[in-house]
Amino acid sequence: MGDCSFTMQNGLEIHAENGRDLWRNNLSAPRMLLQFSTNTIKDEGTNFVVQTVCTSVSREKPTIGGILLWKDKQNWLCLDRGVHGAHEISFWGCSGNEDLVFGRGRLPSDRIYLRLECLDCRVNTLCSADGEEWFTAGYTEFPHRDPVRVGLHALGQVNRLIYVGTYPEGTAIRFESFQLWGYRR
Repeated sequence: MGDCSFTMQNGLEIHAENGRDLWRNNLSAPRMLLQFSTNTIKDEGTNFVVQTVCTSVSREKPTIGGILLWKDKQNWLCLDRGVHGAHEISFWGCSGNEDLVFGRGRLPSDRIYLRLECLDCRVNTLCSADGEEWFTAGYTEFPHRDPVRVGLHALGQVNRLIYVGTYPEGTAIRFESFQLWGYRR
C-alpha cells in the first residue's frame, strides 16, 4: 500500500488514494485491524462493542471511512461515513460472498461517533453527533465465530457523481479514539 498512509498525531489519520475500496473484488482500502477473540472473555452470552470518534482532516480531501469488522474476504461489515456524500452514514458489507447494504442515513456533523455492537450473532450499528443521543444505522445477523478482526479503515473510492472532477489526491479521515470492550449479557 505504498500510495496510502497512516499518521498518529492528534489521533490516527488514514489517507486513501483514489480507487482504494472494499467492494466486490476491490478490497484494497487501507485499514488497521486488531485480531479479537471472544475466547479471552468466553462465557455464554459474551458480546463486544467497538466505538470510534471520527472527523475530517482537511477541506482538500473528503472524509470517508469508519469501523470494519472482518472475518474473511467473504464475510465482513463496515459502518462508515461519507461514502455517498459528506453527511452520509452507511452500514454495508459482504456476507457469504454477497455484497449487501444493511442501512443508510444522514448525520450533519463534522465530528461523528460510530458504534458497532455484536450481540451473539446480531450486529447493531449506531451513530451520534455528541456521544449522548444515538441513532440506529442498521443491523444484521453475522456469525462472528473466532477469530475476527476489528478496526478502522479509510476508503478512496471517490464517487464521481457526487464529487465531480474533484479530490485527485484521494480521501483522509481522522479517528480521535478507538474503543473495544467485551461484556456479559
